[in-house]
Amino acid sequence: MQCLDALEQSQWWPKDKLLELPHERLRRLLSHAYDTVPYYRKLFDERSMKPDDIKDSRELAALPVLTKQLIRNNFDNLKSSAFSPKETVLSATSGSTGSPLRFYSTKEDQLECGFARGLRAHKWAGYELGEKAVVLYPPPRFLSKPGRLGKRLEYFFKRHLVIDPVTLSKQTMPLFVRRMEVFQPSFIIGYPSAIYVLARFIKKNGRPDFSPKAVMAGGEQLDDHHRELFEEVFGCETYGNYGSWEAHTIAAECPEHTGYHIAAEDIIVEIVNDAGEPVPSGTEGKILLTNLHNYAMPLIRYDIGDTGAISSQPCTCGRGLPLLLKLSGRIDDVIVTRSGRTIPGIVLPKRFLAHHGVEQHQLVQDSYDRLIVKLVLDEEYTPEYTDKLNKLVVAQYQSILGEDIAITVQFVDRIVTAPNSKGRVVISNLPTNKVF
Repeated sequence: MQCLDALEQSQWWPKDKLLELPHERLRRLLSHAYDTVPYYRKLFDERSMKPDDIKDSRELAALPVLTKQLIRNNFDNLKSSAFSPKETVLSATSGSTGSPLRFYSTKEDQLECGFARGLRAHKWAGYELGEKAVVLYPPPRFLSKPGRLGKRLEYFFKRHLVIDPVTLSKQTMPLFVRRMEVFQPSFIIGYPSAIYVLARFIKKNGRPDFSPKAVMAGGEQLDDHHRELFEEVFGCETYGNYGSWEAHTIAAECPEHTGYHIAAEDIIVEIVNDAGEPVPSGTEGKILLTNLHNYAMPLIRYDIGDTGAISSQPCTCGRGLPLLLKLSGRIDDVIVTRSGRTIPGIVLPKRFLAHHGVEQHQLVQDSYDRLIVKLVLDEEYTPEYTDKLNKLVVAQYQSILGEDIAITVQFVDRIVTAPNSKGRVVISNLPTNKVF
C-alpha cells in the first residue's frame, strides 16, 4: 500500500520530474548489475564501459538487446550474487508469445511494486479494493491443500467470483450467468477472449440482470470488436491492461482511452527496430523492458516479444506518464471440443514448459478430435527424456481439455510463424460460432 500511495502521487508529476525517478533507479540497478551479476560485469568490461557511462534511459541503447535465448544460454550468470536462494522467487512466463522462459525475481518486486502498479491501473477504471468483481482468469493449478484453502480465503476477502475460463461451455454458461446475477458484480476482470465467449452467449440469450461499472481486460490482445461487444452486452466501458509475468503491470488505460499509460516510475519501455536502435515516436517497433525493481536477475533491455509505439503527445487526463500506442501481439485462438466447450488458448497451461527444456511451442487444432502440440527443445535430449516430456504434456493438457480430444505431441526443429499471425501460439482452424 505504501508503493501504491507513492504511485498515486507520482502519476501527476510533470513529465520532467517524473523521468528523474526512473533514471535514478536505472543508475542504481546498473551499478548493482555490474557489481553482482557476472553477465553484466563481462558485458560492460568487453565494451570498456562503466555503469556511470549510462546516465538515463536514452543512453541504454549502448547495451545490446537481451533476448530470451540469451537468458537461457546465460541463466546462471544472470543471477545476482547478492541474494541467497531463500530471498529469490523462481518464476516462469506463460509463453503467450510461444517461448516460455524461467527467471528469478524477489517478493518485493512481485508482491509490493508489481501488485501496486496493478492496483493503480484498476483504480483508473474506478475499482476500489473490496468491490465485487467477476474474474475470468484461471486459478492456480496443482496447489497443496493449504494453498487451495488460502486461495479460497483470498477470493472471499477480495469479494471475487472466480470463473475458470476452461470450464466455459453451452452447458455451464447459463449457470455462470445466474451466479453472476446473484453476485451482482461491479466489475468484470479477465482475458478478452474469455470475456468475449461469455458476452456472446449473453447477447444471444438476453441481457444480464446486473450492471458492472467497467470491464478490465488484459493478458492478451484487446481489439475493437471486443470493446464493442462488451459495451453492447454489459453497458460499460472497457479498460485495457498490458502486463507480463516478468514485470506485472506495464501499462494501462485511463478514462480518456488515448493509449496505455506506461508505469514509467518502475519500468523503462523502449521501442526499437530489428537492430535494437530506438525508433521515432509514433513508429511501431519491438518493445524492450527494463524492470527497475528486479535485483535478483536484472533484465535490462529485455525483448518481451511484443510490438508497439510510444506517443509524443501527452494524455488529456493530465498524468505525466507516457502513452503506449499500437500495442500488438499475444493473439490466441480458442480450442473447441466436440462436447461444446470453448477454451481460450491463453488459459492453457504453458509456464511448466519453460522448466522442461522447451524453447518454443505452438498448438494447432484442425479437427474437433485432435490437438497437435509442437515443441522445440533448447538442446538434444535422450529418447527417454522426450518420452517422459511427451507423457507430461499429454497429461497436463488432457486434464484441462478432457478425454474427448486427443493430444498429439510433435518434437520439431523450429516453428515458423507467418508475418500476419504475430504472437499466435494457439491456431484453431475450426469455426467457433457453432458452440453459442
